[in-house]
Amino acid sequence: MRLITLLPLLLAAGLAPASGHAASASNGSNPGYVALEPLVVNLAEGRRMRFMQVKMQLMAKDPKVQEAIELHMPAVRDRLIMLFAHQDATTLRSPEGREALRQEALLAVQTVVSEVTVSTSLLPAVEGLYFTDFVIQ
Repeated sequence: MRLITLLPLLLAAGLAPASGHAASASNGSNPGYVALEPLVVNLAEGRRMRFMQVKMQLMAKDPKVQEAIELHMPAVRDRLIMLFAHQDATTLRSPEGREALRQEALLAVQTVVSEVTVSTSLLPAVEGLYFTDFVIQ
């Protein structure tokens, strides 16, 4: 009961927790992160099929960019799934292979965001892509 009466006060004071995936700063100078749902793709390794599960976070300082990422998340996920599905499991076992994939994925996300947004002021919209979990089985 006390929480219900305190919630309007917290909202008015701007102290209530924010909803959604984006953690953004109000002035746009601090980075905000947008978490992607885990992606699972099949990888070929010779005659064996492998699975890769990846969790990622995208970094963008502009809250409008974070909103654009969330709004166009299906397009972002599609582009990443298509990119990841064409990878070689052996290459991704090395740190260099994972770093190359991270750079390709960042470029792919930047491309998607620039394609789906009208304003070019969002470029470079997404400033970073970070793997928070990376498993190949």
